[in-house]
Formats: sequence, C-alpha cells, structure tokens
Amino acid sequence: MVVLLAVPVFANVLMPYETAAVSRIVGDDPSEMIQQLETQQSLANINKYLLKDTGNDAITSAIISLINKSDGFTQRHIDWSPFEKELLQISQQSPVLIIHGTGNVVNDEVWSYGDFIRKSLGLGYKPSDTNAWLNSFQSKKPIVLFDSDYAGLYLPAAKFKSFVRVLGQDSAFIAPTSVADSQFGLAVLCNLQKYDTLGELYKQARNNYYWGTSSPSGLALMSYQLLGNPFFRYSASGLDRDAVSKYCAALNKKYTITSALDDGEFKISSVQNHYKKSYELNLGQHNLLNFNNLTIINLENSEQRYEFGELVLPQKIILEKFPLNTIIKNYSAIEFEDPVDITAGSLGIWMGQLHKASCHDEKQQKEVAFAHMYTEDSILELITINPVDVLNCSEGKVRLYKKIQFEIEYLAYSPVQINSVDYPVEMLPGQKT
Repeated sequence: MVVLLAVPVFANVLMPYETAAVSRIVGDDPSEMIQQLETQQSLANINKYLLKDTGNDAITSAIISLINKSDGFTQRHIDWSPFEKELLQISQQSPVLIIHGTGNVVNDEVWSYGDFIRKSLGLGYKPSDTNAWLNSFQSKKPIVLFDSDYAGLYLPAAKFKSFVRVLGQDSAFIAPTSVADSQFGLAVLCNLQKYDTLGELYKQARNNYYWGTSSPSGLALMSYQLLGNPFFRYSASGLDRDAVSKYCAALNKKYTITSALDDGEFKISSVQNHYKKSYELNLGQHNLLNFNNLTIINLENSEQRYEFGELVLPQKIILEKFPLNTIIKNYSAIEFEDPVDITAGSLGIWMGQLHKASCHDEKQQKEVAFAHMYTEDSILELITINPVDVLNCSEGKVRLYKKIQFEIEYLAYSPVQINSVDYPVEMLPGQKT
C-alpha cells in the first residue's frame, strides 16, 4: 500500500523551483503505515551521524568534513560489518545513516555495493542482511540517506525484497528508485540544520541540488523520494561550521515564494467605499556575473527568471494573502524608481539550459503582473515584478529599476475590525459577563 502526503502549498504557479514536498508512506498493510506515522510525531534531536562509503572523491571528503565533529563520529566505515556494529551500539535517538554505493536489482531483490569493483565481485548487502538492524531501528527511529541505485524502491509484491520494505516503517528514507547521485546527499546535509521538518528539508535539498551543483542529473532528481512523514519535526546539530561555509555555500539557499509583508513597506488607506494597499519595494544592490561568456544580472532581493524561450533577467515574485470573500477591484503599478543603465554584453535565454539570446525582439518593457487565485480559506494575489527595460538586446543594454511601487484596491470582507476580545477563561451556566 502507498499513501502520498504533501506539505501544503499556497498555489500551483509557474516557478523555476519546487514549492511543495511530496512523500510516500508505504507498508504491506495499514498497521505498518500507521506505525510509520505515529512514531514520528515528537521533536527529534539529531546529533549522531554514521557514514558507510568506499569513495575517494570530493563529495566523500566534503561529507566527512561536515560530520567529523558530530557526537561520536568515527570517520567513515568502508565495510558493512563495522558500520553495522556501530549502528547496533548507538544510544542516541534519530541518528542519520549515510550510505553511499552503487546498486542493482538481482532476482527481485535490491542490492547495494560499495563500488563497481565490489559489485563485479558480488560483495554487497541485501535487505535480508539488515534483519539484525530491526531492533535498533524500532527504538532509535533513524533517518536514512541512502545514495545507492534502487535503494528507495518499494513494490507491493510479496516476492520483491527491498531495504524500504524491511526497515521503512521504523525510519524515514531519502533514497532513489533508480539513479543515485551523492551530490544529492550532500545537498541534504547542507540544509539539515536550516529547517525543522523533513518535508521542508527534502524540498530545499531538491532545489539546491538542481540549481546549486555543477552537473545535476535529471534522472537522479526524478529518482529521489522521501519515504516517511514530511511533517516529522527535528532539531539538528553537530555539523562542522567551517565545513558548512566551505562546502555548502551554493547548496543551502532558501527557495520560497515571499510575502510583501516581509520584503517592503506597505500601508492601507480607505478610499471612498473600499481600501487600497500600497507597496514600496527596494530590490537592493546589483552585480554582474559571467557564466560561459554570458552575463547574468544578479539583483540582491530577487530571483532569476527561468521561463522557456525568455531572457534570463531578475524577477521578484510575491504571494499576498487576503481573507476569503475579499473583492479585488483593481491592481496597478504606480512607479519604477532608482534606474541604472547597464551594458551587460551577451544576454542569456533559457531553453532548458542557458544559451546566448537570439534577440528576435530588441526591446522589452518592465512590468508588474498580477494573477488571482484561491485556496480553501483565502484569496491569493501572485505579483510578478520584472524590473528591467531591455533597451537593445543584441548589445546587452538594459535599464534596471531598484525601487518599485504598486497597489491593490479591494473591498474588505467586513468593515469592522476587532482588535481584542475580553472574556473570562471560565464561566458558569447562566453567568453574565
């Protein structure tokens, strides 16, 4: 049986990154699935890391550096036996088990090998070899980061044997159903201390893997999945601060739709029979980045626009929330201020990858675009700000505006605002306040 759980998301909008986390709750019967959910409700304190890895590359070195000051870490285990021995002796709750290797499916059973040489010799581990782990998993509830091909496979067939089938109901797995990439595991570790739920950690790791690594694999991104409760709450510590600064600079950016309440000044005024919410945003300082002889305009408080067939330019996306039954009358861009003329050279266009722009249209105009949508209990206004005038695409001449003013006019659901309610905590039947 399989159940999908998703961390709530305001709206399904066109974004260059993922805005929701989806996980799988799996089990051979409902009791196993309930067990997986019920055993992951309290806050977990993560400070123990175990590494099983035979590699000798930059990713392995980075992970060892990240976890080398954690509680009781004894460097990596190259062979399964010492890894298993330490696992069975763990006293801490919710340890993180990091397993790197290459995998295969042999006679309806998932295998994990340390490397291709061990795979050719048949020196690996299979699910039945982990039966001794069950008691430790049941009591410690680990998080398993299993970077080995097919390690995340689960099929509801009695004869198919997998690591998730044996251990999944007492743990949370982040693992691929097909292609593994140890860079994904590094992205998970780099974000572990920034977030407090598995769903948010998994979502941010996916975004950082795709946008922050030098050679992300689309097959690997499609393969990785979270098997466990995405609302599982934790507090992580023990990663080396200097190593985080060194190895995670490009891998721990927070990808999120922001609210104007956090990013700029606003004020609400009454205009005849309706209200007007006025915003003034400061998009910050800019600099120019060179990528394969193409120029990226980096603006402090914005993202890059990655829309197929469009120029890659700064863009700000804001999600503004109003109470349900609010009537939106009008939106408008009021002012673009603080202009800066830039000669950027060769601009880029997004075609699934960054390419030199062909410049069919030499000019493009700045814009504030508004989109209207609903959730179960609110109205959402998606505000997309494109703060750049393209003056001459072929020559890379643009005008960047750093301050933006816009407003939304609306009819409030109720003209009455309740500031506070004063009432007794306890009242007897018939008692008057």
